[in-house]
Amino acid sequence: MLFNRYSIFMTPEAGMFADSGAAWLGWDLEKGCAVPHPKASETALRIATQAPRKYGFHGTIKPPFHLAKGTTYESLLSQTKALCAVHAPVEIEALSLTIDKSTLALTPEGKIDHLASLAAAVLQKLDRFRAPLSETELAGRRKANLTPLQETNLKNWGYPYVLDAFKFHITLSGHLPPKDLEHLETLARTHFAHDLGRPMRFCSLILAGEAGDGRFHALHRLPLSGKKVP
Repeated sequence: MLFNRYSIFMTPEAGMFADSGAAWLGWDLEKGCAVPHPKASETALRIATQAPRKYGFHGTIKPPFHLAKGTTYESLLSQTKALCAVHAPVEIEALSLTIDKSTLALTPEGKIDHLASLAAAVLQKLDRFRAPLSETELAGRRKANLTPLQETNLKNWGYPYVLDAFKFHITLSGHLPPKDLEHLETLARTHFAHDLGRPMRFCSLILAGEAGDGRFHALHRLPLSGKKVP
């Protein structure tokens, strides 16, 4: 299978949380296939999760990018493995539901210094694999009324919300009106009841690829097997 773009994601290991996330969005990133939404909320979720569905259940560590000329996927994989081999697993105090800019997401509670450090290292050390954004892509990003910091990040790293602007989140919806978001948050509290408010440990990163249909697939799960922390 050919892939248009690549990305580095943080996702839960196989288990209840990963299954809940896949069912919520209707796409299993790890298996690379569609999965049914819970029947009780199927219609609402099919509409509300249309935008984030193609990415799967994940938090972004390095945003999607086209491979730069002169680089190869094999080299990208090798360098990503090397990075993961020196960084320790990430501990998060808990995940909570958050409504931000008309979308619903899971966001971490407490300090995320290690997570932010890992994201910065991956962003910077793998940047040579990223092809520059086109003028069309840049214009699309600038529609969000970027701050000066975000504009600088866009120019330097191809994405506004990195480094000092980094906020880890697992997107659960597209942009929705307030009334729909309130209803969706109620559904999410039930759906993710087992996972909210408890410690989380992420022991690996995923190198993912965007296929021709626009859906992302997990290509390799790479263990965070080192000891490097902030």
